[in-house]
Amino acid sequence: SMAFLPYELSETEIKNQKKIIFAVVAALVASWGLCTWALQDKELAKEELNITISNEVYEISDYINKYLPENKVLMDSFLTNGVILNVNNIDNLVVSSSLNFYECVSAPGKYGIEYVLVPDTSGVGNLDALNQRYPNLYKDGAEWCELEADFEGFRIYRVTE
Repeated sequence: SMAFLPYELSETEIKNQKKIIFAVVAALVASWGLCTWALQDKELAKEELNITISNEVYEISDYINKYLPENKVLMDSFLTNGVILNVNNIDNLVVSSSLNFYECVSAPGKYGIEYVLVPDTSGVGNLDALNQRYPNLYKDGAEWCELEADFEGFRIYRVTE
């Protein structure tokens, strides 16, 4: 409909043309303002806030590269795609596209998983496969693991059983 606007404006009377142009510009400015406000609200724009790669992603991938380079780490790629891209040894990662991912989620120790990376459950983090299977894992841990490292919005747990 916006493509026909110049044509429609050229066909209107001159006295109404200025009013229409003003109304269109006012509508665009108002929609820009509303979108800007909504995209900055963490509750309204949960998905949009995860688009950029944050410093935490680099901190987590650096931690894995430095301290866990030869260990099997389980993570759902839903929110950890930036970590996956920055880990040097991706062969030791078990991610959502791994054939045995859901088996590893259900019994990490049984399948040789040594560490799990879990996002905070607030926002879209509750959609992560590990948080779906273990709803209190991020906040409280579990009997089968111990907290290894804590980052803003993510935790790495060492699998003990």
